[in-house]
Amino acid sequence: MAELLDAQAAAETEPCRVGATARRALAGLEGVEVRMVVDLLAQTDPRHVEWIFTNLVTGVLRWRAVGHDRP
Repeated sequence: MAELLDAQAAAETEPCRVGATARRALAGLEGVEVRMVVDLLAQTDPRHVEWIFTNLVTGVLRWRAVGHDRP
């Protein structure tokens, strides 16, 4: 937990378009399409947002690969 808090304290934030960041993070994943109704602007660390999207979607893809249709 201490490492997580240290990482959050060290995060440098900047204005970040969430949709564009999601597209960049997921660009290499086959069969994944990002559709945004509104591309939100958030003050955040874009590296963390990319990490979250990548982990979320790759987890779903692994779940489906073992034969599950829904999480």
